[in-house]
Amino acid sequence: MARAGHPHPDPPATQDAVARKAAGLTPIEAFKAEKRVAVDESRCARRSSLGAAARERETYYRRLGAGSRVTMTL
Repeated sequence: MARAGHPHPDPPATQDAVARKAAGLTPIEAFKAEKRVAVDESRCARRSSLGAAARERETYYRRLGAGSRVTMTL
């Protein structure tokens, strides 16, 4: 995230920074700022070990289900 301009130690700190910045913006500007950070987070996750773990898990469940649907409830 630092390479994308978000030098925060973790995702909650990034979210707090975005919320503080958004407080002084119009709703449309705040949405755009939050969207930019979400895109940056997504790109970062794809390049990091988190992205590798997600892809590994997806492959595992695809093989396990062999086409069947897996649903999760919270």
